[in-house]
Amino acid sequence: MTLSHYPTGLYIEITEQETTSLIIENTEVMADYVSDIKNLIEKDVGEFCLYDGDKEIKFSKRCELILDPWSIDYNSKRIKGKLYQLIHDIVEEQFYKDFLVARAGLYSFLEKVIEHVPYSTIYSTDLDMNTLSKMLDLKIDQGDNTVVERIVEYMKLMSSLCGVSVFFLVGIRAFISDTDMMLIYKEARYIGVILVIIESVERSYLEGEHSFIIDKDKCIIKL
Repeated sequence: MTLSHYPTGLYIEITEQETTSLIIENTEVMADYVSDIKNLIEKDVGEFCLYDGDKEIKFSKRCELILDPWSIDYNSKRIKGKLYQLIHDIVEEQFYKDFLVARAGLYSFLEKVIEHVPYSTIYSTDLDMNTLSKMLDLKIDQGDNTVVERIVEYMKLMSSLCGVSVFFLVGIRAFISDTDMMLIYKEARYIGVILVIIESVERSYLEGEHSFIIDKDKCIIKL
């Protein structure tokens, strides 16, 4: 894929085989880049462009921004929506008769309860698997993972459920060791996603990285 930012002249290839590292020494550019990526993911508005060959890729469909790995939510609205759709499809394809039997049993139980209610009551008869999943608060078990495990599991979920293929991680090397970063890089390649690491200071080179510095004068230097 090709990632470009016309206002600053950035134009780079990003791939699954190598992790792209952007060291942005200019605070203004750092703020612009991060806010731009965030706005593109949330609103499809920004200066960055992402292409796969000749096809432009929407950030909102294929990208994710991780600013704080401790606040990663396995049960965001985006993930839960895809999870419910997956369960709905499984039920439709493999367990639809079982679902009809279960639904009939639930309605029968509700009728028995209503007989004891001293008021005229009605209820919806349009119960489907999505509605049932929401009623039961079905969700991904987040567990008690380390920050590295949290990032890796989140990449797996977003990739497999939501089709995300590019992850932007900001400032992560300030609190994750080189050994753990190499583990994240390895897992990303195994999953088949692209990593773009955005840092404000240059750190030790890690195997499998290709790096670019945007210095205080906004000059782009390939390392």
